[in-house]
Amino acid sequence: MRQLLPGPAVWLLPPLALGALVACVLAARQARGDAARLRRALPAQGTVVGVEVNSSQQSFPQVRYRTPDGADVVARAHSSSDHARFAVGQPVGLRYDPYDPTWIAVDGLPTGSAATGVAAVVLGVVAVLLLVAWVV
Repeated sequence: MRQLLPGPAVWLLPPLALGALVACVLAARQARGDAARLRRALPAQGTVVGVEVNSSQQSFPQVRYRTPDGADVVARAHSSSDHARFAVGQPVGLRYDPYDPTWIAVDGLPTGSAATGVAAVVLGVVAVLLLVAWVV
């Protein structure tokens, strides 16, 4: 049989596969958690009070809103936009987790659970391929 990697480099495959498998499990757990939050999320109206831009130029709006019981909450969206489409003072619709009001999903932004689910599948496939390459 032909070895994919020569010599001691072949022993890198199991740790890489384990790392990909752990990342797969964590991504799947995150996707499940986000989906559960979205199912119980309540709608609200808020106002953008700030926009955080990371090094990849993704914009995370910070929103102030009021819960039905009258509590004022300022929260940062957990998903982002790759272009600056939020301005301070802009009204936005959102959904928030009643058990954790600092978790919000701003209307029009992807929730991240779909992307995280795809990442979980890709990492699972990578883990399997690395293990197959190690065995063969």
